[in-house]
Amino acid sequence: MQSNNIQRPLSPHLTIYQPQLTSVLSIVHRGTGAMLAAFYIGYFMWDDLNWVFGLQHNVFVRSCIRSKFVIFIQLLIFAARSYHFFNGIRHFLWDSGLFLDLSAVYSTGWTVVTFTAILVVVFFQFVNGSVPVFRGL
Repeated sequence: MQSNNIQRPLSPHLTIYQPQLTSVLSIVHRGTGAMLAAFYIGYFMWDDLNWVFGLQHNVFVRSCIRSKFVIFIQLLIFAARSYHFFNGIRHFLWDSGLFLDLSAVYSTGWTVVTFTAILVVVFFQFVNGSVPVFRGL
């Protein structure tokens, strides 16, 4: 019976490889998906408190919506949603057998990043214009 003390090299890890666009976009896609799921679960749990605490909680929520921190969170969530949306379209195209060669993979990756940046800048201009993002019921 052999000993369990065999000296084998460790398997490669993220620190060994140089970051590539494809790996970074894949990691960010998974991260934004997890972040959006956690946000929406938390948001709906927080919104359900209206049924428990009534009008007092609703007034508190409406007063919190106007703070700068909440606008930053909205911007972050919008950036994650737009990135996840565009990258999801990219994955649907891949599932259809389109844009699978290496140059197309990189060009669609940069297209996703560009469209996300454009949408976030437009959203920031909209929010920065003192327009309330959420309007009352």
